[in-house]
Amino acid sequence: LASGDPVPGGGSAAALVLSLSASLLSMVANFTIGKKRFTQFEPEAKEILERTESIRKEASGLVEEDSRVYLKYRL
Repeated sequence: LASGDPVPGGGSAAALVLSLSASLLSMVANFTIGKKRFTQFEPEAKEILERTESIRKEASGLVEEDSRVYLKYRL
């Protein structure tokens, strides 16, 4: 990002931050699931885990896709 090259750019950086954020949420959900003291939150934690894993995978792909699309269509 700090280089003089136009890629990766802001879109790739945003996708990376989204992927990392989703990964951290997945980590918290995984710490919660299966713990006796958090039993009441397990259904929500499982839903969060499912959603954040999907977001993480999609965002990871967008990191490269942003650069590819930019290079294809730049003026």
